[in-house]
Amino acid sequence: MIETARNYIPNWFSTTPRIDIAAERDARVASAVHKVISEERKLADEALKDPLRRYPISVVGGGALNVAVLALEGASAFVSSSILSTFLAGFGILGGLFNLREGLLAIEEGLHAWKSNDKKLAYRLFLQGILECALGAAMLLISVAQIAGLTSITAAFAANPYVLPALFFALSIFLLIETMTRLGPVMQGTDLGSRLELSKLRAVLQTPHFEDGLNHAAKWARSHIGDCFDPDPTKRSHLIQEKLNKYKSEIGFTAAHEAFKLFEAILEKKSKEEIEKSIDSLEQAIKAWNRTLYLKVFSVVLAAGGFGAGMGAMALHSEAIDGIQNLAMAAAGSVPLYLDIAKPFEREIPIVIHRKETKPLQTTKIEHSAPAAAAAAG
Repeated sequence: MIETARNYIPNWFSTTPRIDIAAERDARVASAVHKVISEERKLADEALKDPLRRYPISVVGGGALNVAVLALEGASAFVSSSILSTFLAGFGILGGLFNLREGLLAIEEGLHAWKSNDKKLAYRLFLQGILECALGAAMLLISVAQIAGLTSITAAFAANPYVLPALFFALSIFLLIETMTRLGPVMQGTDLGSRLELSKLRAVLQTPHFEDGLNHAAKWARSHIGDCFDPDPTKRSHLIQEKLNKYKSEIGFTAAHEAFKLFEAILEKKSKEEIEKSIDSLEQAIKAWNRTLYLKVFSVVLAAGGFGAGMGAMALHSEAIDGIQNLAMAAAGSVPLYLDIAKPFEREIPIVIHRKETKPLQTTKIEHSAPAAAAAAG
């Protein structure tokens, strides 16, 4: 009996249970990550399958009509035509209605962004929604006045020709402020995409012994989502969702999901090929997000140039310069129109996915005991 006890006691202090508990903890967190991103991906797929949310008439139609109105106004400065005037009045009514609806949509998505804790996006969408409504009302009023022959209203806008350009420019300025707060860190190399240091992670996996590389990769994953390893399993889903929301606010929906797929692959100890493929996907998603930021800034610079030219045209009473500024503003508007169609999660009024969390279920005592034992062993 004494010999038996002597052989058994050292096993209490061996490191094997600690390794098993750490692996089990990683697997449980990976499982929770998989559940959260799968539920969000399902919501995203449902949004993309809904044509009114994927291609909202107010966003795509409003963007197209804004470009058309500005282009026609620019052309009318060089070509005098009653047909152009008729088109302008008709497009103005439709554009006004679309902008009103787009303003309401911006506020609605802003509420989703607020719930997802992306405050920068939420503030910009709230302000954009107010300005879109003002722009739509102005466009509608001008067009109705022209068709109905309400000379007093037409004359009032003619005496204050800067109203519409100023509203367009204000929309661009809010987008510029929000975009630059995101692009600035990218240019300085301090953004989340840079801080992930994916090239170093890839190098770690190239070690002769893959198991050693995988252990280092697991430490890398824990360092970035360490607050998701709470001992209380009932909090895991909530903590993972909060972390995912933070990633979405910094690198966008697509890249954030790719990042968490990578965390999941590493914590589940998947093959080297699968992990490297996940790294590739994340790198491409981050690059696409950064390109979109640069594209948005380019469109705002065009809008700013057009606005400056418009103010100069008013001061110089030059129809030619006024035509140029309208064409410049139309070109600037074509960029967000492209984003509206091609990038639903990165456009000016993006689809914001907000996962409603349910109250966590009580888990068994075994679920609590493993992390506690790990903490005690550490």
